[in-house]
Amino acid sequence: MITTIIFDLDGVLIDSELYWQDDEVPFLKKLIPTWNSEQERKIIGMNVDNLYQYLVSEFKLKISKKEFLKGYDQLALAIYQKKTQLLPNSIDLLQRLKQANCTIAVASSSPRHWIDWLLKRIDISRFFTLIVSVEDSGGNGKPNPEIYLYTTKKLKKNPKECLAIEDSHNGVLAAKNAGMKCIGIRNGFNDDQDLSRCDLIISDFKELTIKKIKEM
Repeated sequence: MITTIIFDLDGVLIDSELYWQDDEVPFLKKLIPTWNSEQERKIIGMNVDNLYQYLVSEFKLKISKKEFLKGYDQLALAIYQKKTQLLPNSIDLLQRLKQANCTIAVASSSPRHWIDWLLKRIDISRFFTLIVSVEDSGGNGKPNPEIYLYTTKKLKKNPKECLAIEDSHNGVLAAKNAGMKCIGIRNGFNDDQDLSRCDLIISDFKELTIKKIKEM
C-alpha cells in the first residue's frame, strides 16, 4: 500500500515551468544561436549542473560554469520570488494527504537556495516531512534515480511504498528507476513530455482521491 507521496516541485506544485520556458529559451539562444523548442523539451527536468555538462558536451558551450550558474540564478530569482504560483488544487491535495496521515515530501532538481527563495514567498513547508534538493542527494539530476533513493532512505521508507508525482519525462524515469509508482500530471504546458511510463496520468489534482493513491 502506498503510504508516502513525494512531489516534484517545478511543474507539479508550482507553475514555474511556464516561466522557465519563457525566460530560459532567450537566455540559451544568446549562448547557443541554434537553440530551439525541440532542444528545450529535452532538458526539462534536468538540474542546472547536469544542464551545463550537457550543453558543453553537445554544443561545445564556451561560457564558464560560474558565469552560467550566475545567469541561471538571475532567472531563478525573478521566477521564484516574483512570478510563480501554486498550481490549481495543490493545497487541497496536500491538506487531504495530511489529514489522511500520509508522509509527504519534495524531491526537487532545483538548488537549495532556489527552493528557499520560493518558500519565503509561498510557505508550504508545513505540509512536508522532508524537502530534498538535488544538492542534498549528491548532485546527480533526474533521470538518475539518486534523488528519489536518497529521499526514501531519509524517510526510512521502502520505494515500493512510495509514489512520485512528476511532470517531465526525465522525472518519471527517475521515479521508475528508483522502483516507485509514479503519477504524471498534465499541467497545461507539458503536452510535449512523454509520460507513458507513469502508472496514472491526471490533468488536475481533483482527480486524485486518497483511496486511489493508497491502492496504486
